[in-house]
Amino acid sequence: FFFFNDTATTEIYTEQIVGSVRCVQETELRGLIRKATMNYLQNNELPENPIILDNILRTSQLPLIIKKYSFANGFSKHIHEADIIKRPQFYIQGQSGPGLELKSGANGTHIIFVAGTGIFPFLDLLDALLKRVYFEILLDKDSEVAKQIVPNGEELMAQFGPKFRVCLYASFADKEDFIGEDIVLELEKLCRTYEKERFEAVIRLSLIHISEPTRQAEISYAVFCLKKK
Repeated sequence: FFFFNDTATTEIYTEQIVGSVRCVQETELRGLIRKATMNYLQNNELPENPIILDNILRTSQLPLIIKKYSFANGFSKHIHEADIIKRPQFYIQGQSGPGLELKSGANGTHIIFVAGTGIFPFLDLLDALLKRVYFEILLDKDSEVAKQIVPNGEELMAQFGPKFRVCLYASFADKEDFIGEDIVLELEKLCRTYEKERFEAVIRLSLIHISEPTRQAEISYAVFCLKKK
């Protein structure tokens, strides 16, 4: 995480802790890997060109996720409503924190309990695990094709041990608050469809009732409907 503040208004806003999440910049990469994987598995079609990570991931930007809260003098609200035309300046110090402290080749079942924005520190882990599962599925068909579609697949295989597994228990106010939904649902669906014992999830949406059949088929929801008195 990073310490974040506004250099012009340090007397108004206290220093905030903000998490850096790399996978927010990799939406394009996930889309390319998913499309190429599905085309090969369903239609036996190979991508026209190998996916080259450097062309997609090379960037000078630091991705930060800052959720907007509606408090009158809230710092997150101030950031979201800053006048970009005036080129506001912010003070960032970091990085800090021990990280997830997962060693290379880690094994065993890792249980994650999160609520709301508490999922941020785990999104990069889940994204890496998703790419590993894509690579595993493709390896079952053709190792050369797997390397072509997921170019860092061998690195991911070494990063997670053969018995590495994640169980996610997460709670969100509603579907809109479900950050990382695309990663979580795709990972759960792939593991269930292709019988990869890498991931399972139980998601609690506390303020709405989920009734869409497609959602019920994709993931297990423990739903609680709350009523205001």
